[in-house]
Amino acid sequence: MKTELEPCRRKPSQSSKRAKRGARRKIFKQPVDPERVRTIPVQFGAVDRQLVYGKHIRSMSTDAIALYVFLQCVGDAEGLSFYSDERICEYLHFSLNGLWKAREGLVQGGFLLYSQPIYQLLDLPEPPRWE
Repeated sequence: MKTELEPCRRKPSQSSKRAKRGARRKIFKQPVDPERVRTIPVQFGAVDRQLVYGKHIRSMSTDAIALYVFLQCVGDAEGLSFYSDERICEYLHFSLNGLWKAREGLVQGGFLLYSQPIYQLLDLPEPPRWE
């Protein structure tokens, strides 16, 4: 049963001091369809939010992002996986050259170690400093 949802609206600030500091106001979220809320499976792989909030994603190519997310999904608890180059290219629609470039970008960025055939995802490095 679908219900009509109210749009997310922020209430006007009561405190001018908070508004001047740029304080964030709470936005209340509701599922678009409450009967289709996802459940977390037993074998769940998550991507660290710091990939975005730490601004690491800004330094990655789109192919490197795709490879990183793929390796997050297929890796074990230690971040290890051993898919062949051909299989990864098949899943991600990469050329071999595209895979090599994406992998090299992740290695150079400190996100990944690679020793054929083992991929090892690393903890995210310290966020880059933007001026």
